[in-house]
Amino acid sequence: MSHLVRRSKSAIALVLSVMLVLLLAACGGGNKDNNAASSGSSSPSASPSASEGSASGEQVTIKYWTWVPSADDYKPIIEAFEKSHPMIKVDLTVMSSLDYQQKLPISLSTGEELDVVGVQPNMVKQLQPYLEETDGLMKQYVSDDWQSQFDPTSITQAKKLSDPMVMVPVGSTGASFLYYNNKMLQDLGLQAPKSYDDLKNIVKTVKEKRPGVLPLSLGGKEGWILDEIVLTLLTQKSDLFNKIRYKEGGKWDSPEYLEAVKEFKQWIDDGVISQDVIDLDYTRALETFTTGKAAMFIQGSWAASMLSSKYKSTNNIALEDIGLTAIPVMSAGGKPTVRSFLDIGMGVSKNSKHKAEAAEFVKFMTLGEGADVLGKLFVVVPSKVGFTPDLSDLNATGQESFKKMQELIASAGADRNNLGSFSSDVVGPELQRMLLTKTPPEDIAKNIQKEFDTGKYLK
Repeated sequence: MSHLVRRSKSAIALVLSVMLVLLLAACGGGNKDNNAASSGSSSPSASPSASEGSASGEQVTIKYWTWVPSADDYKPIIEAFEKSHPMIKVDLTVMSSLDYQQKLPISLSTGEELDVVGVQPNMVKQLQPYLEETDGLMKQYVSDDWQSQFDPTSITQAKKLSDPMVMVPVGSTGASFLYYNNKMLQDLGLQAPKSYDDLKNIVKTVKEKRPGVLPLSLGGKEGWILDEIVLTLLTQKSDLFNKIRYKEGGKWDSPEYLEAVKEFKQWIDDGVISQDVIDLDYTRALETFTTGKAAMFIQGSWAASMLSSKYKSTNNIALEDIGLTAIPVMSAGGKPTVRSFLDIGMGVSKNSKHKAEAAEFVKFMTLGEGADVLGKLFVVVPSKVGFTPDLSDLNATGQESFKKMQELIASAGADRNNLGSFSSDVVGPELQRMLLTKTPPEDIAKNIQKEFDTGKYLK
């Protein structure tokens, strides 16, 4: 009998315990997300979504839109994410940069249920109303000290774009680099140019000994690349771009910018840049170089995938040895440098119904395996602290070039926080006009400043 009484008392105690737990859960359950956000837990497992699952416990699909890298490059990244997160699927859409700039703001503003979007720096102000604030999101789903896991410069630059931040840093790039066919140069008894005289000599030698080869290829049809060259020449001696960009009194018709435009005109007068490039867009300019029909090529560090043996094999690029270097300094007092900025970010849409899963994907892409794979593609230098590139896929020239690229990006002379359409719609066409008509640099600088004074480009 006493045995039955003890069992009854135990059963009653158990029932009371369960009822108490249920009661407490009912009182606190309606504020679960807010409690998680304010608790300050530094453990990702404290978030509503388990690292390998979804917040709902059911399989969900998140929509991810971006412009870089290619869908083929993303395939192994997304496969790895879905393998480690079996309850989350990723519906990927990759567009060209121009299409992306046009379509993304419309889609977000009309309420399309996107979850994660790639963020270009020059789009932040436009996208800010439609993106979740980064700090609260990352504190809730990653950790209170999430910013310490990123390179401090990338956080500073993200805050320059919007404060509060609405994008998580992915990585930085430099503006313009000079790529070169190292084997072709060696066959001609030449080396990568370290000075403008070296550059002129390469152009002269290629014209004489390789008459069917374009000495320097670039997408001159897209005027922004000409702007990139001029701004790089400017930054070799001045941080004027930052003074203009951040309203610190800089002007486009100042002596510093005029000197850079004159140096660019010298490239034209010396035949370093020929009118042949005005018919080349990015794709054709790249193809001209990768098929051995050009000795050199100017483009940003996002083209550094060409250093990779695997990339060359996958894309049928037969060039044996590709290197990159800084654009040569034009005159005394300058130093080889680039403009660099946080070039790729990720944001979570306010329209998303799967914010926990979206944040999990962002964490994977910026602090996890996704960032490492992006780094191996050599299209970006990841912003996460402790990233070490795997250079085993690069030959000696490639390894030396990549290290040089990292050093230049880390010590950039100015921000590459560009002014949206001002480069492509205003500056680019003016520089194209100088290339075609030999318009005086003074007129170019005055025209650029006159249009800038309208106030349409720097709010």
